[in-house]
Amino acid sequence: MKKKINILNVILLASLSAFLSTKSSAVSLDNIESPQIYLGTNYKLSISHFTNFSVQETNQTVDIIGLKSNVPNTEDDILKTAKNFNTQYNPIFKNNFTGFSGALGYYSGKGLRLELEASYQDFDVKKSKNYKTNDAHRYFALVRNKDDKAFQPQDDVLYRKRYRSFYSFMRNDGISIASVMFNGCYDLPFSNFKVSSYACIGIGGDFIEFFEAMKVKFAYQAKLGISYYISPSVNLFADTYYHKSVGNQFKNLRVQYAHTLRLTPIFTSAIAKLNIGYFGGEVGFRFIF
Repeated sequence: MKKKINILNVILLASLSAFLSTKSSAVSLDNIESPQIYLGTNYKLSISHFTNFSVQETNQTVDIIGLKSNVPNTEDDILKTAKNFNTQYNPIFKNNFTGFSGALGYYSGKGLRLELEASYQDFDVKKSKNYKTNDAHRYFALVRNKDDKAFQPQDDVLYRKRYRSFYSFMRNDGISIASVMFNGCYDLPFSNFKVSSYACIGIGGDFIEFFEAMKVKFAYQAKLGISYYISPSVNLFADTYYHKSVGNQFKNLRVQYAHTLRLTPIFTSAIAKLNIGYFGGEVGFRFIF
């Protein structure tokens, strides 16, 4: 996280330096209507809109039960004790206030603008105030057999001199999304040409890291914004946007085992489902060549 913030700070400081160096110079906008190549960099604020979370074993239906809130730690002896999983598990994902993106674009001089954009987003899992131990809120069990008298996995059993369990478990470290998008935009300048509004639509791919696995999903987005020419070579812009990943399944996810599973299959994997979308705002600079 510190590394991402440091990169963002460098980008913003460079952008601010460019702004200050051009602010005092005379602005000549004679070339705004000519074709241009530009590089863009911006800060992104993102509000998560993730819905319909679920996890199942690949080949059978299981119950999802979270780690209890008052465990002293998340060491192996805690995670391998069935009675420590006894609460509902409904994760909520944080918003992201440290997103950033960059773009390489072409402006036709007649309103049409094309750009290739790359961005990075990180949506962690919220920690409930009931949890006292760091990371305890991240763990949940995939339970094949529940206890008859309590909301927890059935207790481990001794079978052929070894313990066998009725659950596996997983750790939720949130979602990281690296996106590569191709945007088509149209700029509509106001009468003085320094200020213009614009709209963009884009398609591309999301590289999503979820439960320690990388999956690629088709994605689309839309933007509405306004831009201001500080100088012929520097453009300040701000917009609102919506971004959506298509396809909500994440297959062949790795699970962890408390003990050897009592019921077959004794080796398994998981399938998670989550509808992924987010919206927010951007502010940044375009450097025109």
